[in-house]
Amino acid sequence: MKEVDSIEFIVRGVEGEKQISPKNISLSLLSTFTKDIESLIKSIPESKKEDVVVSVEEGSFKVIVVIGLIAFNAFKADITTLESSNDLNSINVKRSSIIEGWLAKTKLRSDLEYEIIPHGTSGIKLNSKSNIERIESDIWVESEIYLYGIVNDLGGQSKPNIHLKIENGTTITIACKKEDIASETENKVYKPASIRVLAQQNLITGEVKDAEFISFEDYNPTFDEQELLKSIANGRDSWTDVDDHVEWVRNLRTDNE
Repeated sequence: MKEVDSIEFIVRGVEGEKQISPKNISLSLLSTFTKDIESLIKSIPESKKEDVVVSVEEGSFKVIVVIGLIAFNAFKADITTLESSNDLNSINVKRSSIIEGWLAKTKLRSDLEYEIIPHGTSGIKLNSKSNIERIESDIWVESEIYLYGIVNDLGGQSKPNIHLKIENGTTITIACKKEDIASETENKVYKPASIRVLAQQNLITGEVKDAEFISFEDYNPTFDEQELLKSIANGRDSWTDVDDHVEWVRNLRTDNE
């Protein structure tokens, strides 16, 4: 069997009073383990049925899979990344969910251990002591942003603030000064508003926290239907003396090149 593009999948543990081996493995473990391996391989779009060659060998219970080079490199890259990051979120979603399932089983059975070894790497071991997990990315940056929504409340004696309900239904509390509210000449409560703030924003989720008021901005969420129709009509009229619109655009591009 060619070794260059091979991946070893190993499961260790105890069945009854004996170590797991090709001659001693429960039907349920054999079924789920081989099914998971099949799902891992199928998760790589570049892998083809004719590329996959499988053999079962001694060494606890070891399944060696040989696949095409492109698929092998994709799988190897994921395992290498997981080995260095310990973060399931850093690799392919389908493959990470299967590996996460194996980790969950080792937490229930301390004797159980899985190992994945792409050829040419040290591979990874999955057991009850593994610190591989899903690490939630929490990247917050301070930025000046505009928030749009309905003002539910504003004021406060000791800690004045503005409560703004945004489109997704979340209410954001915006810290402000008494003079920020006192300087407003119209009642903002229960009305649409655009507020410029300095806040911490999560680059992954878009969540906003620690918002500080800068200013209310002019904001009119409605549009003038008659003005819109007038603009459309003007745009249509500007093309009336052009016989072939496509040819006109093509000539324009040619002139600019």
